[in-house]
Amino acid sequence: MLGGVPEWQINRDAKLTQRDGRIQEGVKILRAGQEIPRDIATEIVDSSARQIVDGIEARRWTATVVLLVFIQRAIAMHEEGINAITEPLFKKAFATAQQLDEQFDKTGELAGPLHGIPVSLKDQLQFVGVDHSIGFTHKINHPAREDASIVRTLKAAGAVPFVKTNVPQTMLSFECRNPLFGPTKNPYNLERVPGGSSGGEGAMLGSDASPLGIGSDIGGSLRIPAHYSGCFSLKPCYGRISIIGTQSVNPGFLAVQGTLGPMGRSVDDLAIASKVMFDDSVSDKARLEGVVPLPFRDVELPNKLKFGYYLNDGLCRASPACQRAIRETIAALEKQGHECVEIFPPDLVESLELFVALTSSGGYEILLSHLEGDPQESSMFLVTLGPSVPSFVRRIAAYFVENWVGDHAFARLLRASCYKSVNEMQGWQHKKHLYAKKFRQEVFGELGLDGIICAPQATPALKHGETKFLSPLSIATVTYNIVDCSVGSIPVTFVDPEKDAVGDDFLKQGEPGSLLVEKRVYGNGKGVYDPVAMKGLPVGIQLVGEYMEDEKVLKMMKVVDDALGPRGFGPGDDDIEGDQRAPHNSGDSAPVDLDVLEQLGLVPRAGIDEDEVSRIAKQRDYKNQDEIKVSREGLGELYEEKLKGFFREHMHEDEEIRYIREGAGYFDVRDKKDARWIRIAVTPGDFLVLPPGIYHRFTLDDSNYVKALRLFKDEPKWVPHDRSAETDKNPYRQEYVDKVLKAVA
Repeated sequence: MLGGVPEWQINRDAKLTQRDGRIQEGVKILRAGQEIPRDIATEIVDSSARQIVDGIEARRWTATVVLLVFIQRAIAMHEEGINAITEPLFKKAFATAQQLDEQFDKTGELAGPLHGIPVSLKDQLQFVGVDHSIGFTHKINHPAREDASIVRTLKAAGAVPFVKTNVPQTMLSFECRNPLFGPTKNPYNLERVPGGSSGGEGAMLGSDASPLGIGSDIGGSLRIPAHYSGCFSLKPCYGRISIIGTQSVNPGFLAVQGTLGPMGRSVDDLAIASKVMFDDSVSDKARLEGVVPLPFRDVELPNKLKFGYYLNDGLCRASPACQRAIRETIAALEKQGHECVEIFPPDLVESLELFVALTSSGGYEILLSHLEGDPQESSMFLVTLGPSVPSFVRRIAAYFVENWVGDHAFARLLRASCYKSVNEMQGWQHKKHLYAKKFRQEVFGELGLDGIICAPQATPALKHGETKFLSPLSIATVTYNIVDCSVGSIPVTFVDPEKDAVGDDFLKQGEPGSLLVEKRVYGNGKGVYDPVAMKGLPVGIQLVGEYMEDEKVLKMMKVVDDALGPRGFGPGDDDIEGDQRAPHNSGDSAPVDLDVLEQLGLVPRAGIDEDEVSRIAKQRDYKNQDEIKVSREGLGELYEEKLKGFFREHMHEDEEIRYIREGAGYFDVRDKKDARWIRIAVTPGDFLVLPPGIYHRFTLDDSNYVKALRLFKDEPKWVPHDRSAETDKNPYRQEYVDKVLKAVA
């Protein structure tokens, strides 16, 4: 303690100052760099990793231009308060990108399949010359002496690591908060967590701030962030990718083995990264590191696949939103001719019981020893509670929970969470091997499944702090670490309050596995699952394959992704074919802050009546009005084309004034940096004025209907001017930039 200030706080402040300084280095690089036309920047962000490389090879853009675009995205995300970045690598990345461009100019040959792709790295991966603190304040100022093996592999393939990202304390949580860097926030709603432990990666990819990321997984750390933050991930089986050079909080623990894996914005992103990493398994480097020598395999799928699915993991029923994601996936697959059957896997609670028993065998002493004075985060409370209480107290608590509460599942977990002797530990490991054998035989062997479709967790993203008592929800992912299956994560839909409410039909679905857990999740309408508060959050699925079938899982993920079709995820998800009628967040956190809209020159009024509209019209001298109706029935064959026109980014030379009488829709406007979209949902009673010169777009919601009142003064100038370099010179646009954007920048 120095002057009454704890050492951990001194270290934290020093580290954050260092990080913010390096972010400013990125700002300087952007200011000194070339000006990138907006259409090029948009096209890069809207491209998959493979498409970005193709664009470099075709000389449509350079590695340097690509990097600048994603540095800008990453800094904008950081300034919005998402807080995913731990180590900005902008200076080194910029030098690397320039070297790649020079090499390509001289030889005309790409450095590798990831040439020029900016890659974000989970903080635990060593990067030479940079800290790998993983959120512990005492680990600052200890830069890595060499790159992690996977970082060397990525660099050799032409990738450009440009940031490291945040993790939860000890990486045994899905909260993504630590005393050093603080909380990382969900890009769809800042009040919620992005998942963990690869939460920083989920936030980066979910906000289009990175085109490709690398995370790790020992209990769901690749899959929960993908589900919470709306991106894709692959958990390969242990041994496919070298873990040399990754920081661990529990070195020597091998009872459940973690693995590294790719995270991306499309299945193709995962495939291109996986091929690079798997092909490296036969290199001399990998041979010395104990990697399974198994290069990427091209697999052929049968025309008709057989999928099993389940809606209840035995501890907590999947929420209506998560069940809907599963059912929509099943319906899409059946429509394509695939077979889907409901299954009941062997005692899934046993898999979590095994995980708890094995990870707690040392009382978490090694894990918690890394805190060294750091305050323990609340997300660690239930995880580490068992061994911290006397054995007789734990036994009494388990007896009470089982016999008085009637919660047999939770009692099993309480009994399993304790110190163990070497012999007891060995016994639990044997039980784990027997469980994995039984699972594979009964599910994949006897049922003949190609894959399993299930929820990555019972609910969509939780709020900060809600994970304190809900760590058992990780059962949904932990099972497949115990069995060691290849698992992919796919975003499917968004929470819809009307479709995803907790109704009587849901409550009658069998018996809850854990009364205590389900009460906290759903209890009497006061649980953490709240589809109204969760509106617009992403909802994903897990696609589980057999042991060492990573390539087959990738192929099946593509089948599922294609069957589901465009739905608001992936590169360019703001510009998917058709419209954006699915409820989702286009960039900033929800709900929309009216003060932010007013700073952008808008006049928003929520839930007003027509008398108030008349008063506003009189105050603003709107002399005229008319009514506009847009619907599929009214426009017929022209509907889709008309909606596409509304959704093109454009501006008007006059105010656009709308009062919604019936139906609903979305206006999207650019933020104060004229970069990310802010989505504004408008429903009956909402009034909105958009100023001249503001770039925006409009679409209906999935009701496909709106009736709105339009107000104007004399002859309105409502001709749409699509965004272009020429429109940027329009005097109304320039006036808006000068008077509004520059004032709030």
